[in-house]
Amino acid sequence: MIIFTGQEKYSKKTKSCYFQVMYIATFHSHFAAMQAAENFKAAGFKATLRPVPRKVSSSCGTCLSFDEEKAVNNSALFGDEVEAVYLYDGKGAKTVWKND
Repeated sequence: MIIFTGQEKYSKKTKSCYFQVMYIATFHSHFAAMQAAENFKAAGFKATLRPVPRKVSSSCGTCLSFDEEKAVNNSALFGDEVEAVYLYDGKGAKTVWKND
């Protein structure tokens, strides 16, 4: 049995806690992050607005976290004000792509 506690998972079977790897998208403004969350919802993807992790910098301090790999390269979901998309594992973030 697995108990979800935010981004971490606790497994009673192994009696250990581990972090669920996720994608996060950062934005230039909070409004852009909210628009992207609505775009994800309309497309049928599950996404959550949350504070940007300390390991990643952001202009507005809000990011969008999601698990769907199919959504990563769909630029229409993110809008024009997206800064970057990262693969985040709880300890660090690997840049998947940046909007230059």
